[in-house]
Amino acid sequence: WAGGLAVVHEFLEAHGLDTSAVELADGSGMSRANRATPRLMAALLRTMYFHRWGREFVASLPYSGEEDLSWRKRLAEPPYRGNVFAKTGTLNGVSTLSGYAKGASGRLYVFSILCNGTRGSWHAKRAQDAILRALIDEG
Repeated sequence: WAGGLAVVHEFLEAHGLDTSAVELADGSGMSRANRATPRLMAALLRTMYFHRWGREFVASLPYSGEEDLSWRKRLAEPPYRGNVFAKTGTLNGVSTLSGYAKGASGRLYVFSILCNGTRGSWHAKRAQDAILRALIDEG
């Protein structure tokens, strides 16, 4: 699995991304020792959007209102449904959401909202959803 870490770091370096902004302890993302800054996550998402497989990458992400465990009932109403493509992440006291949001103008935005030290993930999810509603409405 150490070989996988090396590949990730090589990819980040090859695309000019700051490898000091990430610490990876496992391949699942479930270790509390994993760390990444929102700036790095947004830069990585931007890089992936323009990558030769960018279209497939974005299409592989769960979308708002999708009937799966991570997005069910979140931003499911118009005009938000289907306009956020993002990956969630949750640990005790941590709630993250990073991806792409399509604004009312049709412009696509990259975002990364990482909440640490939360007492309940629903507080963080409400804040994340409020930020995305504003971005979509005003974008």
